[in-house]
Amino acid sequence: MKVKNKIMFGAFAMLIVVMLISSLVVSLVINKQNRKISETLIEKSFSIIREDLKDKQIKLLSDNHKIESINGMGGTIKYIYENKKEDFQSSTYESITEYLFTIGRTMDIWKMAIYDIDGDLVTFHINDPDTAAMHVGYIHPMPERTSKTAILQSKQNLKMDLLKPEANFSKFSFKLEGEVTSADRVNYAVIDNTLCLVAQVPVMGKKYNTKTEAIEDRQFGLVVTIKRLDQLFIEKMSRLSGTDVCIFSEGALRAGTFSEYTSLERELLNKIDKASSQTSEDVIFNDISFGDEKFFQGLIPLQVNGRNIATIAALYPQKIAKANTWQLVRLLVIVSLICLAVFLPITYFFA
Repeated sequence: MKVKNKIMFGAFAMLIVVMLISSLVVSLVINKQNRKISETLIEKSFSIIREDLKDKQIKLLSDNHKIESINGMGGTIKYIYENKKEDFQSSTYESITEYLFTIGRTMDIWKMAIYDIDGDLVTFHINDPDTAAMHVGYIHPMPERTSKTAILQSKQNLKMDLLKPEANFSKFSFKLEGEVTSADRVNYAVIDNTLCLVAQVPVMGKKYNTKTEAIEDRQFGLVVTIKRLDQLFIEKMSRLSGTDVCIFSEGALRAGTFSEYTSLERELLNKIDKASSQTSEDVIFNDISFGDEKFFQGLIPLQVNGRNIATIAALYPQKIAKANTWQLVRLLVIVSLICLAVFLPITYFFA
């Protein structure tokens, strides 16, 4: 082989090696950067979700206080509580049911109820998200439990003659689950396989204290409202964040924008439970595949009293990151080929 050909071949080989090494290094660096960018995007998604959940909690407590303060609610609940073992006074129950109906039909809340200080259900209002109907009624616990309810359409007004006895009432628990809180509180709960926000606000009334001979504030009941974090909430969060978002409880999908993702793996559930026990707010990252499609995934547990109630997952396709990587690698290859086309004639000329 002539010396000139050897020089040409050597120069060509060196350029090819440099091109391959450069492409590999760039690919590794860009992949690492894309993973970091994707994880940052997922963290921002959770920031959006957390902020929206915080706003919903504030709004829900505000709505509870509106209910607690309407038309002398405290005095009415005080009267019902102090006389619930006496003869049934339907007019008092009807008036408080009408109060709750009037304000409840204007609120974007799934369920609302008022319990007395013993945790006995007094009255309720339900806005059915599927039919737009409203289910209202009241319950008198003694001497025998009396339930009167009605189902109204969205533009229908409540008339007392529409309230009819319901033998198998199951829309609300007759007894409040858990303690009657003496302070404002919002927690997560899974109700009818749907993640919900449950807000509680005390109902206060006036009571004469014979010892101090003064009128004092005293709690006589509790306003409870429930807001669903359903498919509409998830779709909104997905649009705002630019990621697929899913909610899981007990490992099963409850709502989400990626229907193929139906359950969480046991190993991942254990990892989430461990993070919950440490009360960490850090995002749990991992990779997940569905068929040939791979995703970067972030998860955050939602906790109540240190126990994991549900998990929110955010997914970002790896193919988008890979597309960015291949675009840069192709650009580098094109630049290298141009360098070859320019460098080889020059090498040949000077060889």
